[in-house]
Amino acid sequence: EGIIELWLAAQESCTVSVKAAAAGGARASKLASAGHGSKFRNNAPLTLKYLMDEVAHRQRTSTVGGCGWAELLHQIGSLSRLSADQQHLGTLALACACGHGGGSRGAHRLGILLSNLSSAVRDWGMPAEALGVDEATLSMLRSEEEPRAESISALLNNVGGCYEDLGMYEKAIECYEESLALKAATIGERHSDYATTLNNLALAHARCLRLDKALELLQQCRTIRRDLDEVASPAYSVTLNNVAQILLELERPQDALPVYEEALAIKRAVYGEGNPQVATTMCNYAACLRTLGRQDEAAELYRAGTAIMTTAQGRAHPERLVFMHNSGMLEMKRGRFADAEAAFRDCAEAMEEAGRAGSREHSTELMHMASAIGRGGDIERALTVAFTAHEALLVSEGGTGETASACARLIEQLSAALA
Repeated sequence: EGIIELWLAAQESCTVSVKAAAAGGARASKLASAGHGSKFRNNAPLTLKYLMDEVAHRQRTSTVGGCGWAELLHQIGSLSRLSADQQHLGTLALACACGHGGGSRGAHRLGILLSNLSSAVRDWGMPAEALGVDEATLSMLRSEEEPRAESISALLNNVGGCYEDLGMYEKAIECYEESLALKAATIGERHSDYATTLNNLALAHARCLRLDKALELLQQCRTIRRDLDEVASPAYSVTLNNVAQILLELERPQDALPVYEEALAIKRAVYGEGNPQVATTMCNYAACLRTLGRQDEAAELYRAGTAIMTTAQGRAHPERLVFMHNSGMLEMKRGRFADAEAAFRDCAEAMEEAGRAGSREHSTELMHMASAIGRGGDIERALTVAFTAHEALLVSEGGTGETASACARLIEQLSAALA
């Protein structure tokens, strides 16, 4: 931590001149050296954040190119979890170092590679940093003498994804619609890339609770992929899964069921039984069965799906935690309180292992676990767990949140039962 503070202080003390590339290079050198530090290597996301800040800074100040730029890109490429982009970054860095990265062609290639990089950063859970680079890259591509519509439309799709991750859904919709217009003019509407952006636009509308609009767009996407003979592809199965999800949210589970079945069959054929993509659709299918009252079948699918996720992604993966929680809620409904307790306990322990003990989500799992224990007949143990959850919620919610109030009511009920 001391090393990090020293380097950040050094960075802030560097006056970066827009007119002097050398000053920008000094700033980049300090960040690059910081990236080599052992303390930074133990916190790769923090390293990446400051390196990405430097990428955005160089784009804004037009100091892209030269050995300092190459060194910066190599530093980003050296981060192990970005290994998929390392070859692209190495190629770009070599071109910059050799002086072959200029001109319209160089700007176009630079834009593509930076777009790939920002996608990896977004996957790392850093959408704000990715958005900063994407918007600067978009501005650079638009300013070319002959802007390439295909590159701009692809980047707009990425920018829309960043806005979605940040909860700015209307901005995301604007980006997706502009991207679709460019794609329609260049590659046409009967194209897989057009269908992908159409799918993204539909999901953004769904997040704005415009479910009928989302379903209409997804059905268009489904038709395009069917016409392109992509019915056995992963992309088609994703579209089917999204269609089924919207149908379920529209309270049409009977219509959603065969769509889930088709999506699951495709994913099993494409990925194999042990893939997390298969597990996700299994658990979504389970939710549909649960809505239809087919609880035993739903419970079996939840168990199989979460087992796959545990092996493939680890206990603390967010998606696995959602489905494990749903499994616990189903077991509560089935009156299998010991199984419900085990599911909620699993979620709580996974969060503790991930350093999230005391968070609102962790306390919520403890509260549900207390409810399962209490309904199973062990009131004293249930009260102990409920008090632990309530104390944490008083800190995370200030005692005024809905979860804290629900936990307080649970304690009152358990206390009355004990009396």
